[in-house]
Amino acid sequence: MPESDAYTIRPAQSSDAAFLVELHELPHAREYFAVPQVEQVERRIEGSDTEHWIVLKDDECVGMVGFGEVTPWLFEIRIMLSKRQGRGVGSFAFEATLERIFEHHRAHRAYLEVHARNTIARRLYERCGFTQEGIFRHGARNPETGAFEDLCAYGMLEDEYRSRRG
Repeated sequence: MPESDAYTIRPAQSSDAAFLVELHELPHAREYFAVPQVEQVERRIEGSDTEHWIVLKDDECVGMVGFGEVTPWLFEIRIMLSKRQGRGVGSFAFEATLERIFEHHRAHRAYLEVHARNTIARRLYERCGFTQEGIFRHGARNPETGAFEDLCAYGMLEDEYRSRRG
């Protein structure tokens, strides 16, 4: 996985569970994700088909990303959370994830779903080369209010990833 002057990334460990719960508790995360229990996160890290990665600035945990194989050629980016919005954590995590999906796993396609009202994340995905492919009407439920919300489907093909890298 890549490193930058500001950030590094490493696989999540069970000992990161409390930090991952803290990320889910942040106001900008609670809008989109239910807050799990520490034990649930530990089980997901240890026994899941999702790869969980921790983003660090120096030695401080500042973000995470989770993605997984649907089939050997298809990967889903399932979650990305940052402690500090607008400081490049998400951009770094997303680029590292794409590199892992397309270079390490040799996937043909990656996709994700995002709440339509999450304009910050949608801008990031579009800036990173993802294409909005559709909308799932009432495809998600707001974890705080219970209201149904639209989801936007985004995708990227391997050749699109490679053309971005020049």
